Amino acid sequence: MFDKSLGPLRNALKLCKEEALWQRSLHLLNYFPVVDVSAWDAATVACGRAGRWEVCLWLLHERWTVDTRATWKAGQGNPGCGATISSCARASLWPLALRLLAVARQQRQPLADSSCNAAISACVRVAAWSRALRILQEVPRANEGGYNVTIAVCSEGRQWERAIQLLQLMRQATRRPDEFTFSSLIAACHRSTTWEVASGLLDAMPSLQVTPNILSHCSMLTSYVKAYHWARALELFNHAILGGDSDSTNLVACTVAFQALQLAGPSWTRGAKRLSNHMGARHDVVSSSDSHPASIHA
Repeated sequence: MFDKSLGPLRNALKLCKEEALWQRSLHLLNYFPVVDVSAWDAATVACGRAGRWEVCLWLLHERWTVDTRATWKAGQGNPGCGATISSCARASLWPLALRLLAVARQQRQPLADSSCNAAISACVRVAAWSRALRILQEVPRANEGGYNVTIAVCSEGRQWERAIQLLQLMRQATRRPDEFTFSSLIAACHRSTTWEVASGLLDAMPSLQVTPNILSHCSMLTSYVKAYHWARALELFNHAILGGDSDSTNLVACTVAFQALQLAGPSWTRGAKRLSNHMGARHDVVSSSDSHPASIHA
């Protein structure tokens, strides 16, 4: 039960947490007569939001030293532990973030989805797609972010079949895929040279009320070029990218289009000139001399 006399201190700590005032939150902790779990959690969150991962670790260690597992099970979560995991992940301390998650799971500490998503993001840097899948399975009702990050990890690991399975699980769990979901899926397919599957995903997006974006189109273009389907690549570039809004073309798309033109053989010169003129007319791409296909073959 909370001590009502500590109400003003708790309100001050809540403000520090919301404003990421980590130094002031540490100062306020000194006024609590004993280690107060909710107060230490608030201070840890404040430190995490301020990017002070090392202070988060110290606070978490102190809490674990005095707290009991019964408190963890009976409470509504462990925001201090979650904030520490997220802070370490943002600081690119991926092994430490994953280690903290493992300890939290061993102690059966409930964690927020955002903390699990941060740990899954850590798997991208260490190419641990199987670990990312295990983390996702441990989340009772994973949100769209959890699925999207795990699909991205599988994409980096060239596990396109597992990425497709995650899309199916995502829909079964009534989670709605978005542009990020399909961009990662198509990228997974082009990394594994399965252009037919990638093309099917791109075609399926409108039926799921998802609008393809420049990332989806660039991944699809790359997939076509890697499979030497230059005609398909040029058709996609002309209709989806050149025919789109003025801000829809970027350097990557034009680069891949140059590669497709080069695959077309001697007749590619006229198309290259047209593409060069188009690139010069757009503000977000560089001149064609910086994007010659000979200099950027994958």
